[in-house]
Amino acid sequence: MEHSYKYTLTSAPSTEPCTLQEAKDWARITTSNDDTLITAMISAARVQAEEFMGRAIITQTWDVYFDSFSYDMGITKGGITAISSIKYQDEDNSEQTLATSSYETTRNLNADSKNKTRIRVSNAPNIYGDGLENVLITFVAGWANAAAVPELIKSAIKTRVATWYENRQEVVTGTQVNNIGMQYDLSWFENMLSPYKVIDL
Repeated sequence: MEHSYKYTLTSAPSTEPCTLQEAKDWARITTSNDDTLITAMISAARVQAEEFMGRAIITQTWDVYFDSFSYDMGITKGGITAISSIKYQDEDNSEQTLATSSYETTRNLNADSKNKTRIRVSNAPNIYGDGLENVLITFVAGWANAAAVPELIKSAIKTRVATWYENRQEVVTGTQVNNIGMQYDLSWFENMLSPYKVIDL
């Protein structure tokens, strides 16, 4: 199986898994002075969660490139809900779109899926030379909205935001240097997300 590489986010999620107010309530923050900071932290925590789990959380669109067609092409992100298109450079180096009848996915496309998606191409067309990035797959992944995101994922993100808010630096230096729990929180963060981590099957 040929694995995918060079992912490009082409359409970011339009919302986050939790709202500003939900994150503030979780962290018991009553002031509005830091709303911009907390909003940025929510986004950062969501990206960190996505990286650990290997999946998109809220609906977003990605491009991924392959050098050539193969019978079994693996996309290494999970939670894919749709293959928008498969484009390629033909023998004349002109862009073409592969007919949907020429490929199939090995699993039902589903935001809840814990498996990586494989695309099987039958009667693959010839492509241009032996160059790089001749095949472009555009796909959509992630749950449709925040309400559909599992509560454990949202709780992990809110916990991460609360820790970041309370601890703006990794260590406190006084009479001795103390780790203030960033790594401890990261362990809990990853443990909470582990049930949704994508596996390669």
